[in-house]
Amino acid sequence: MQNDIKTAIYLFKGTNVNILDAVRILRGAIDLKPSNCSDDNIPYLIKVVNLGISAVKRGIKSKPIYEAYHAYFEEKSANLKQTSLRDIKTIANRIFRKNPALKERFAGDISSEEWLKILNCVFPLPNQFNKARTMVHALYSFCLKMRWSEENSISPISKKKILEKEITPLGVDKVQKLLSVGKTKKHGESAAALGIMLWTGMRPNEVSRLKWEDIDFSEEVITVKKENSKTGGARQIEMCPVLKKWLHPLRKEGEIKICPKDWLRKWKRLRDDAGFKHIWVNDVLRHTYASYFAKRYRDLPRLQLNMGHRDLSLLRSIYVNIRRITAIAHELSLIDNLILCLRLTLSLSPRIYTGFNDNSIYTQ
Repeated sequence: MQNDIKTAIYLFKGTNVNILDAVRILRGAIDLKPSNCSDDNIPYLIKVVNLGISAVKRGIKSKPIYEAYHAYFEEKSANLKQTSLRDIKTIANRIFRKNPALKERFAGDISSEEWLKILNCVFPLPNQFNKARTMVHALYSFCLKMRWSEENSISPISKKKILEKEITPLGVDKVQKLLSVGKTKKHGESAAALGIMLWTGMRPNEVSRLKWEDIDFSEEVITVKKENSKTGGARQIEMCPVLKKWLHPLRKEGEIKICPKDWLRKWKRLRDDAGFKHIWVNDVLRHTYASYFAKRYRDLPRLQLNMGHRDLSLLRSIYVNIRRITAIAHELSLIDNLILCLRLTLSLSPRIYTGFNDNSIYTQ
């Protein structure tokens, strides 16, 4: 007993804990000492007390993860696009709906192992998992800044490898069918967006936010503003002569936006009427543009600027499918195929453009 009192006085010196309570705390700690702990009692008790004080201090500074998320969301609301904010909210809602008890847990008390189980359970697909991991990692970076956590529990969790499926670029016959249907009275209001996606590789969501004022016919460029870009960076896309000729008659007085109201539904109806019902592949027009451009010009840095990629690796590994383009061409050369497609679709004069921005390339 005498030794317990001396130890209690030593360890709890300067605190408001009375001697009897201190002795009870120490005896409880000794009773809970792990069997595999090799420390003597005094060093072990010093660790217990120090860890306990640290945990209390951390608890005072920390916040439940749910409150931390709302603070993080409020900060991001000032500078993120609505689509990005919607993605953050969707991910958070799925996590907390599946794990309601998580709301009361302090951010710093949720281990990497727990987060891995949560993310695997809620987001079984690799691309969903990676997107959620990125969001929660950013949340923890915010918690670190606010000193609500001592470490980023997401950092040890690796992203999952995604096996990209090869997307076959559209053959000229299918491009021609799309353009022919796009020119009809039924789908005419979607024709401008169709042409832009086909001849610039612009992302569908970027096209949906595009305005006629973003198209400079004299300079032959289309500007994607940073607030409308997927990557958050503005870029200018060169406008090939065929696209310029396609767009000119489609602009109507007083129109502001390129895409009509209810764009997604109308775009799907156009594809269905062109024979792509149930078989349309997302981003196929973007892949088609990239592959044809690379086949014709062999200029990946130029293509990179048009498509808005930060490096060339994605173009090389995913978007550019020159081998498949060559197979599609059969006996006709690629350019001959494009010329044929454009002649039939645009009903141009015998002197027509090949489809890409090279004013020196004509055919009779």
